[in-house]
Amino acid sequence: MNKKEYPLSASVSLWQKILVFLPVGVLTLSTLAMNTSLKNLMSPRVEEIGLGTFYAILSTVLGVCSTIAGPIGGKISDTIGRKKTAIIGTGIFALGSLMVGTGTTLTFLMIGFILTGLAFGMVNPLSSSMIADVMDKGDVPAFIGYAQGLMSLGSILIPFLTGWLAEKFTPGVGIRSLLVFAVISLLAVFLLYPDIKTESSGKYEKFDWVGLALMALCIGPLSIALTLAGKSFGWFSAWSFLLFGIAILCGVLFVRHIRKAENALIDVSMFQVKGFPQAILLGLFSMPTVTLIGGYLIRYAQMELGFSAAVTGAWSARRIVPIILSPVIGTWLAKSANKNKSYKFALVFGGIVNIVAVALILFSVRPGAPSGLIFASLCLFQGGAAFENSPLKALIASSMPANMRGSGLAIQEYSNSCMSSLYGAVCGLIYNSMAFPQAITVMIAIALGSLVIREIIAITKIHDLNVG
Repeated sequence: MNKKEYPLSASVSLWQKILVFLPVGVLTLSTLAMNTSLKNLMSPRVEEIGLGTFYAILSTVLGVCSTIAGPIGGKISDTIGRKKTAIIGTGIFALGSLMVGTGTTLTFLMIGFILTGLAFGMVNPLSSSMIADVMDKGDVPAFIGYAQGLMSLGSILIPFLTGWLAEKFTPGVGIRSLLVFAVISLLAVFLLYPDIKTESSGKYEKFDWVGLALMALCIGPLSIALTLAGKSFGWFSAWSFLLFGIAILCGVLFVRHIRKAENALIDVSMFQVKGFPQAILLGLFSMPTVTLIGGYLIRYAQMELGFSAAVTGAWSARRIVPIILSPVIGTWLAKSANKNKSYKFALVFGGIVNIVAVALILFSVRPGAPSGLIFASLCLFQGGAAFENSPLKALIASSMPANMRGSGLAIQEYSNSCMSSLYGAVCGLIYNSMAFPQAITVMIAIALGSLVIREIIAITKIHDLNVG
């Protein structure tokens, strides 16, 4: 199929659309799942080779590198194209996984985790922009919904498989098995995905290297401080002041730089695109609940409510909800006659569902509450999140010009990651300052308040969207 035919016309047959979507689907199925598998096997892997005392350092390196690489990878994809970025990022992930799975020294593992972190940050935001580059604007929400469903499916299947291999053989074997998924993704993109050009494609000589350096010097220290403050050093220690000081200084310099630089790493005009600032805010105020569930709720259920690991492990079945709902919601948005109204309804309804879910969590953490109540609230939240995630990504992908699309989606991922780290740090302070039952109540109250603010934004600020 000739490159000039992209994005595909709405009249193109479904099978042609599926063929073009196939490499994106494979990449989406594998990317987050491979990173999740790597995180799950990190602790047993470093223990296997006698480097358990360095686990916290290696974990921090992985997280910081993936956070730094996100916005940078988005800009790179706008400059050299999604296909090349996906191939380079997946290849780097494969190399990093090989190093982590075979290395026996701290230096080797450190390099491996740096590579896998950078690669994940580059590739993770790509799927939605890859879809928007090749699909008709009206089809974008449907295929993003399919991609979200595949992402949820992969986050169940691949970590289960790699975990089984780690138990059957060794953690190193489990990590090395990620090479298979990386190679399959790389080949699928290389062979089947078209090389789409944007207005920024090929402008290598104008790449904003100064902006890249300033952003790295801002994000790196900030991520390290939010991850380690209160654990490895105090919040008011010299290390905290140094890291936050560097982050603030470089952040101020970065903002001043991008307002004046030609072809800046982040084009500030993207914040004038209808719906983009609101989409960022909606994601930010949803992250406290995501962090609460992932970081403290299940731990509280085990430590304070007495639920076994088998019971809390079974709650992972909640991830089936977005596998089913995301494609349905995406298809509904694509077929809707009034997309502005439908997008707003999805975002508002999803927020209401999430508020009900968190309110239910507040009741379910009381002693004597049945485990099914927590599971029901988690399933409800996954349903609300499905109503939010697909529309938000489709909103940014559909409304953003092609030469800003990668950066816009990457910034959304990055801002969510920063909010998650910030709320994680707040939760850590709360957890360390009071008994767990009181702490979990405060955490839930903060999450509930954030969702109420998010809902107000969705009701009052989402309108006249440029979604086709």
